[in-house]
Amino acid sequence: MTESAMISASGSQTIAMRAAPYLPVHLHVETRHNGELVLTNTNPLFGVMPHVLSPLQHWALHSPDTVWLAQRHTGKHGHGWAELGYAAAWDYVRSIATGLIDLGIGPGAPMMVLSRNSIEHALISYASMAVGAFVTPVTPAYSLLSKDHARLRQAFDMIGPAALFVEDGEAFQAALNALNLPDDFPVIHVRKPPVRVRSVSLWDLAETLIDERIDARLAALKPDMPAKVMLTSGSTGKPKAVINTHGMIAANVAMIRSVYDEPAEMAQLGGKPVMVNFLPWSHTLGGNAILHYLTHVGGSLYVDWGAPTQDKFAETVRNLSEVAATHHTTVPAAWTMLATELERNSALAKVFFSRLVIMAYGGANMGQDIY
Repeated sequence: MTESAMISASGSQTIAMRAAPYLPVHLHVETRHNGELVLTNTNPLFGVMPHVLSPLQHWALHSPDTVWLAQRHTGKHGHGWAELGYAAAWDYVRSIATGLIDLGIGPGAPMMVLSRNSIEHALISYASMAVGAFVTPVTPAYSLLSKDHARLRQAFDMIGPAALFVEDGEAFQAALNALNLPDDFPVIHVRKPPVRVRSVSLWDLAETLIDERIDARLAALKPDMPAKVMLTSGSTGKPKAVINTHGMIAANVAMIRSVYDEPAEMAQLGGKPVMVNFLPWSHTLGGNAILHYLTHVGGSLYVDWGAPTQDKFAETVRNLSEVAATHHTTVPAAWTMLATELERNSALAKVFFSRLVIMAYGGANMGQDIY
């Protein structure tokens, strides 16, 4: 799209249009004698890394001060953004991982995460994977909205975790009680320690001195090792467990990059991607295709604690009004609400489209009117 102008219906107003860097099409079309068409993406598959920790380690060295994750300050810290750079994140992950080794977390001793998306959620997940354990992120609804906690208990029994992570021990206390955990079962928390379990502060783990044991664990990671065990939604019955290996996640990210992310094209798009996103990390779209993709390319993810619901969408609008994203990927329901808001909120629209180069959706079909 070249720099141009649009004239309103009355002909009295012109609106400048930003030049949009449309990506070149890398597509080979083979027409077979029987009428079949075979479409091939001619971009080479590039950037496959051996395990999930490799990108974080890479960018800690090559882009240490770039923001990896950000989230809203809470409580007395005000309402701005708490930002965590790649180098600081890598130090935290290795310290926490060393502390997890002391707790007996490692291969065959998985971590279950019950809390929402957050910097702390990411740190405990990457630290657990660093020591060879797999992570199972569970939707917080199973803990905070359920009355009988039946699905939480079923997930716990199926996974058999060696430890749990909760953001707020007090908020998750009823869910922990429903699991009938032994008194010595480790529950890692960010604030308000839970009772009747072995409560462990994440920030105490983060002060563990890094030693050679974590280097040995990192060196032992292989592509065929489980990084995560994700739970299905349970829409056809009880949730099922799906193994995601380090190699599978790395290959998935490489395929995403190979569609539109050659180095020259990234330069055209303005460098590293920035995204504001609410999609839960307990689902593969948010937890793999977004979190690990942005980490893989050295991008920045601003955690959105809003949602496409009547009571939470205002938070999403506030976040998108403050952070000019380059990528926006979400579900059709969220696009529907956002399209309506963009039509009436010119301040949001000005920020939202100022740097945007990729718009994507997944998880369901999108209506043609919204598209």
